[in-house]
Formats: sequence, structure tokens, C-alpha cells
Amino acid sequence: RDKAKRMVVEQRPWLVIGSPPCTMFSVLQNLNKNKTDPNKFNDEYKKAVIHVTFCAELYQLQVDNGRYFLHEHPRTASSWNLDSMRKLLINPGVGCVDSDMCQYGMKQEDDHGEILPVMKPTRWLSNSPYILNILSRRCARDHRHVVLIGGRARQAQIYPEELRSE
Repeated sequence: RDKAKRMVVEQRPWLVIGSPPCTMFSVLQNLNKNKTDPNKFNDEYKKAVIHVTFCAELYQLQVDNGRYFLHEHPRTASSWNLDSMRKLLINPGVGCVDSDMCQYGMKQEDDHGEILPVMKPTRWLSNSPYILNILSRRCARDHRHVVLIGGRARQAQIYPEELRSE
């Protein structure tokens, strides 16, 4: 963390992008919470909170110095309720938008071997209105989606090519 913070301070990047692991904040993970050792779960959750809080600290450095940041997590992730995320949102010019990954070409195979779009509702937080505008595509729900269960959520961590090229 010290090295990352030093890099942001010294190199002054125009844009810092964060997409920390969402595992400990996901609805699916919390459904399995009772199946794991509570001490291990709590330790992992604390580490995840520290990580997201650190990302927010880097983003605040960007805001304070007139530069930009972009943060991504699933729309339903509990991380959006962390104090560090709420605090970022009160900054003038910081906003968030929701998008659906099927609008950027995310697809996976279903249980029957059919390749279907993956909805994966996603939320983006940034102080760049331009970036937020690009990332605000929502699904009209006029097609079927593959459901992200049975190990598929892990595969959906990889951004589709169309999103990476935006």
C-alpha cells in the first residue's frame, strides 16, 4: 500500500482505476457464509474492507489533486455501504452509474452449451462525467442471460473486449 500511495503521489497519474476483489462483499459469498469457518470469514472480510478503504484513499488523493479515478464493483456488493465509499460520493463532481455487462458483450456458456449474454449488474464510481457516461449502458432485458452460479461468477471477473476497448 505504501508503494502504491507513493506512486500516485510521485507519478501523479491522470487516472487511477480500481477494481478490488468483490468476493467478500458479494451476495453469493454471503449465502455461503455459514458453510465456512466464521473466524476465517471474518479475517477475510476485514482484509477486504482494508483493501477497499485503501482504494478510496487513493481515489481521494486523485480528487484532491484535480485528477481522476474510476472504481468498479458489482451493483449488489455490500462494499457500496462502506463509510469510505459513502465519503467519496459526497465530493462535488463524484458520481456513480450502473451498467450491465451484456451491453459490452460479456457472454458465457449455460448448462446446455448455449452461449448467452451475462447481465452482471455493475456499478461505477468516478469523478469523470465522460467516463461515467460511457459506462452507463443498461440492458433492455429483451434477451435471456446466463445465471452466474456454479462457478460462473469467477469467469465474469474478466472484462469483455468491448469494455476494455472503450
